[in-house]
Amino acid sequence: MDLGDFAAEAYGYGTGLDDLIQHQEVGLRRTLFDDYAHGLDLEKIRPSDADTDYIDSGDVPGIMETWLHARSDSHDDIGPCNLEQTEQMISDYIVGDIEHLITLSDRLPFSE
Repeated sequence: MDLGDFAAEAYGYGTGLDDLIQHQEVGLRRTLFDDYAHGLDLEKIRPSDADTDYIDSGDVPGIMETWLHARSDSHDDIGPCNLEQTEQMISDYIVGDIEHLITLSDRLPFSE
């Protein structure tokens, strides 16, 4: 099921997930970097235009690449990374996204 089709029907084409969350007044759960002792060098791994204090989808590739290298026996570390704390942070981010999707799917069909 694609929530985007239902969102477009209720709120117009191009309604993104964050917009849909706001329209439906779903409590947005953010995963804040400062809540974890991840040890990541955020200046190096985040997109150059990133300016939030929480993880968003654009941050995931840099975090995951650093984490994968840090836990691999066959690759050198590419930056500092506290494995346990980074794993918890990513898990919390993923669970938060899934919670939003479940809450939104329970509200179908959307109405203005």
